[in-house]
Amino acid sequence: MEKNIVKEHINYILGDILDCTADAMILSASSDIEHPVGTGLDKKVYEEAGRDELIAERERVLFEDGKTKLRPGDIFVTSAGSGKLKTVNHMKYIIHVVTPRYRKRYIERDIDRNLVFLKDVIVNIFYKVEELNIKKLVMPLIGTGYLGFRQEDVYLAINEAFVQVWKPDDKFLDNFRVTIVCQKKTDEKKKRMERLSGVDKIIKIMHNYGFDIPDFGNLDYVCVKRWVDSMDDTIVEITNLSKRSRDFKELKGDMVRAIIEKRKHTKRKEELEKPKNEFYKLIEEYMAGKMSSADLCKKANIQKSIISKLKTGKSEYLERDTVIKIALAFELPLDKAKNFIKVGSAGLEFPNPNDDKEMIIAECIENGIYDVDVIEDRFEEYPEYSKAKHRKKVEPEMEHDDIVG
Repeated sequence: MEKNIVKEHINYILGDILDCTADAMILSASSDIEHPVGTGLDKKVYEEAGRDELIAERERVLFEDGKTKLRPGDIFVTSAGSGKLKTVNHMKYIIHVVTPRYRKRYIERDIDRNLVFLKDVIVNIFYKVEELNIKKLVMPLIGTGYLGFRQEDVYLAINEAFVQVWKPDDKFLDNFRVTIVCQKKTDEKKKRMERLSGVDKIIKIMHNYGFDIPDFGNLDYVCVKRWVDSMDDTIVEITNLSKRSRDFKELKGDMVRAIIEKRKHTKRKEELEKPKNEFYKLIEEYMAGKMSSADLCKKANIQKSIISKLKTGKSEYLERDTVIKIALAFELPLDKAKNFIKVGSAGLEFPNPNDDKEMIIAECIENGIYDVDVIEDRFEEYPEYSKAKHRKKVEPEMEHDDIVG
C-alpha cells in the first residue's frame, strides 16, 4: 500500500527543475542572512524570479518572523516573484529550506543521524506544502552534491517522509503530485576529474570495476573523502589482486590530495583576479608604508573582520560611523576626509548638514583634532546634542521593555 502511495503521487525525472511547471518549488536556501544568493540552482532561481525583488521579499519575511540567524532545517516561504518563474513556470511560491550538510560525526554505530535529520526536514516541507494547499510541487534532490548526501539515501528519505505525512484516505492527496528532479549525468563529470593531476590511473581502475564517476568539480574535501571511503567495501572484493588493491588505495589518497590542491589553487587565483573594492583600494593607499591593517583596526577601535570582509569582497560599504572612525585614524585633512567618507558610504556627502555630530567632527578635522576622546568632549559643549544623546539612551530600553512585556 505504501509503495502504491509513493508511486501514485511522486514522480522522479531527469532534467532541469527550471523547465518544470508547478504551484511551488523547493529551494535549498543560503543560511547567510547578509548574502542570500548562493551558487548553482540557487543563483538561477533568483535570476528567474527577479533577483532584487526576491532578495527584498526574503529579507521582509525573515524580519517579520524575527529571524536574525538561519539554521539547518529552517523553512520559510516567499512568492515566486514577477519574473519567469511566475509567467513561464506558473509558480506561486518558493519554499526555502536550509538543508543540513552531511557530517560524519553524526554517525552513531548503526544509526546515521544525518539521514534522520534530513527525513525530519522533508516531513516539515510536506507539512508546509499542505498548509499552503499546494497541489503541484517540484523539488530537487536536496542535500546531494556539495552537501554530501547520497542520491539513494535522499530518495528513501523523501519516500518515507511522504508516507509518514499522508495516509491513503487523506483527502489532500486528491490531485496532489510531487516531481523530484535529478540532474542529467554528462561526460563533463569525467572531464572535470581528468583535469586533476594524478587521477588518470584511478579513472581507468574505476571503469574496470564499474564505479560511477561523481562530479568532483563541485565537491569539497568532506564530500570527496566520504565518497572515497565508501569504496572500501568494493576494494575487499578485489583483494585477490593484492598488488592492484594496494595501488588502488594509494591512488585514493593521491586523488583526494589532488582535488584539495586544485581547490586551493583555484581559490587563490580567484582572489588575485577579483577586482578590489574601490573603498578598500583607498584604505590600502593610505595604509601604504604607514601602518598595517591590524594597526588601523586598533587605532580606529574596530574589529579586524571589518577590513577582512572589505578585502575579500564580502562587504562593499561599511556603516558610516565606522568609515568616520577610519578617516580619523588616518588623520586625513578635511578635503581628503570628505572624499574618503563619501566613497565608503555609498556616495553620501560628509558632513551631513542635518547631523550635529558630523558637523562637530568636520569642525574638529578642520582644526587638526583627531583624538576621539577630545571630539567626544566637544560633543558635550553642545547642549542640544547632549540632550539628544541622553534621549537616545533611554528610548531603546523602553522599546525593549514593551517587547518583553
